[in-house]
Amino acid sequence: MVKPPKKPGYSEREVKVILEDIDSQFRVFGEGMEQVNCRLDKIDGRLDQIDGRLTRVETDVSMIKIVLKSVATKDDLLVIDRRLTALEAR
Repeated sequence: MVKPPKKPGYSEREVKVILEDIDSQFRVFGEGMEQVNCRLDKIDGRLDQIDGRLTRVETDVSMIKIVLKSVATKDDLLVIDRRLTALEAR
């Protein structure tokens, strides 16, 4: 008896094995993605903290700039010193 020629393609068993392998790979990928998401959540929290600190630093720098505008410069102090020396000499 002559066997009919085999159809090109995969047998049902081969397809099941391939699908099980793909399923397994997707599970591993999903687990990896959970770890990545967890790390991203931690990084996001740290960035929020850094953003808050940076905002406070910016506010402090703005305040310092305002205060520095009212502080006498070295040249101002030299002028005052000369005037005071002149007054003391009288």
